Amino acid sequence: MGPTRRFLALAFQSSLAARSGGADISLFSDDVSTRAALTGGRWTRPDLACLSIYRGRFVPYLRADLHTFEVKTASGLDGTSIHEAHAHGRYGQYAWLVFQSLGRSAVNGALYAQTEQQAVTLGVGLISFEDEDTPHAWRIAHWPRRTGTDHGMADAFIAERFSDPVKAQIRDRLQSLGWGTNA
Repeated sequence: MGPTRRFLALAFQSSLAARSGGADISLFSDDVSTRAALTGGRWTRPDLACLSIYRGRFVPYLRADLHTFEVKTASGLDGTSIHEAHAHGRYGQYAWLVFQSLGRSAVNGALYAQTEQQAVTLGVGLISFEDEDTPHAWRIAHWPRRTGTDHGMADAFIAERFSDPVKAQIRDRLQSLGWGTNA
């Protein structure tokens, strides 16, 4: 998960900012793969989750979105990967599949084309990379559609699955924006 968290910290934030018109964005990501849901089945555990908090520069607004990420190695990508990522969308506003595009999952291959077509159909974001150590070379091939997930569901997911240090960072940022404690 380290390379994907590095991508989120170094390159994803600027991509979100460009897509949102340059809003002030704060990101808080956590490896949630080891924290099981209290209930659920096989596809209830995204690998990573990232809370993005947006604040308008001129028009006053504050928005928070939860992004979920399913991460696959080149050899781990298969026909069910995109469906697993899509299932995680029930926890947040955006669902993503991240995978290494080498060998049978290379950008010019059939598996990649099939995965990209399914991502478009299901509304799942698609991020691929060849070299995990070069986050600025990672490719956002498809942006996800916003899910209908209620912010209360996303908040409950963060409360249950994010680590205490990351939740403290989120609280600190919200307080700095005048949002209160929301403890």
